[in-house]
Amino acid sequence: MDLGKIIHEKALECGYDNCGVIPLEAFGEYKERLKERIAKFPEAAAVLETPLASLKLN
Repeated sequence: MDLGKIIHEKALECGYDNCGVIPLEAFGEYKERLKERIAKFPEAAAVLETPLASLKLN
């Protein structure tokens, strides 16, 4: 069983409705979309930046 499947099953056991695992390369596109959203809604920047501080948006 692959690690993604193990994580998915454990998340379901813990009460999550669903869980997904994505390749690391997908974060580059996610980072760009997040930067666009922050530019569009600057008042939400503090909330949007906090969980992804490690992506270094600037």
